[in-house]
Amino acid sequence: MVKGLSHVLAALTLYTSACLFSPGAMGQELSNTDKEELRPRFAKLQSFDTKFFTLETDGDALFAKELSAQLDAFAEQVRKHFKTLFNRELPIPRLTLTVFEDRKDYIQHTEIHAPQLTSNGGYYDGALKKVVSHRYNTNIALYFHELIHGMMGELFDDHHFYRYTHEEWPVWFDEGLAEYLSYSPEKQTDPGITHPGKYAVLYNALMEDNLPKLATVLQARADSFSGPEMNMNYAVAWGFLAFLTDTRGNTESLQKYLELLLDGKGGSEAFKTAFDSSPLNLEEDWRAWLMEQSLKPELRESLLTSPPHNEWTIHEGGDWRFDAQEVRALSSGEYDYLIRNLMPFGDFRFQVEVKFLSGKAGLILGNNRNGSYPYEYLIDFTRKSMGIRKSESANKLAAVGEKLPPLPTQEWHRIVLEVVGEELTLMVNGEVKSAVKVGPSLFSLIGLYVHNGETLFRKPTLLRGPLPKPRKKR
Repeated sequence: MVKGLSHVLAALTLYTSACLFSPGAMGQELSNTDKEELRPRFAKLQSFDTKFFTLETDGDALFAKELSAQLDAFAEQVRKHFKTLFNRELPIPRLTLTVFEDRKDYIQHTEIHAPQLTSNGGYYDGALKKVVSHRYNTNIALYFHELIHGMMGELFDDHHFYRYTHEEWPVWFDEGLAEYLSYSPEKQTDPGITHPGKYAVLYNALMEDNLPKLATVLQARADSFSGPEMNMNYAVAWGFLAFLTDTRGNTESLQKYLELLLDGKGGSEAFKTAFDSSPLNLEEDWRAWLMEQSLKPELRESLLTSPPHNEWTIHEGGDWRFDAQEVRALSSGEYDYLIRNLMPFGDFRFQVEVKFLSGKAGLILGNNRNGSYPYEYLIDFTRKSMGIRKSESANKLAAVGEKLPPLPTQEWHRIVLEVVGEELTLMVNGEVKSAVKVGPSLFSLIGLYVHNGETLFRKPTLLRGPLPKPRKKR
């Protein structure tokens, strides 16, 4: 796709990114007047200089302070990780990150400067060396992903992304690396799966026997990283790079591959030279590696870590305050969600303590499947009742089982959700309240929600059971 003035890298709210090009990518430079005219006018942005970046936001001072610290910690971490992987320094130019508090201001901005991206989570403007995004419906890793594109632009001396227009350029490597490093682990040796949402997309595709061939994605051009297959293509790009770092990260292959790309070699030639193989020959090994990763998660997992910012994502808004093993949720008046992506699980037992104060609140079970609505079951708590709903889309929900008496307010209750085989059981304070049929199920997402009120959640814990067997096409 083409738009005016700059190469843009966009990210959907489920942390996937799309690439767009523009006349700016063909060599147009912006004057200082042009740049000033492109500054957002719809919100009163304040500017904060961190050690590595410039942050522009109309958010509150606490948000700016916390985000500034996270940005600098990320820059330090990603620089170390890049050096471990490639044995060379990753340049970090002084990029600007603009974060609108209200998504409406982001939409107003993009309607003028990037009209294709009004429904997206953010983008990188290579001409201005700026990432533009908004606070809610985006994981902080989305900011990191787009900032990495700026760093890679500096590394290749190509902020306008001319390289993406070359037929032999491996777009998957840019996008896969941005995804991989945006979830850069604290330990570079055997870090495990650090991006469970993307892994779940791949695992679901494996289970349903519709994972695309590596060659299809690795040869894909930039426009293939947008549209209906965008989420899958990003997942494959991330997953294949994770496979290479895990299985060949202790060799010089990755280092050689990057050096050859920097020397102007095409993607296929560079890969064959560096890895002494082709992606076609690695297909079977990659798929086997993906299946092996599903066996590695801890059976029991506490879902509140410190800090929790990278693991949980706020959707729509609300005031979510973390304190050790407790979350205080105050609704903005809308349905506000807090979502955690996880490694896939089949049979399970999820436990959380809930103090319902006002309005409406609940729990969410879902799955990251390519092209499907991720929230599958909602467990609702209101002043009048409690119950389970199944969703087929954001606007199509139906009650499952009977309506139950409400939770007493102002006191803690231990809520347990358990799936064994094809049955979902809801327990409150050790007492079974409902048991409904759910069919063969696979989950990779847990969420909390509040609506027009306030609720406290604490000590969310997941106990995993065995995964279901893969389904083969007939």
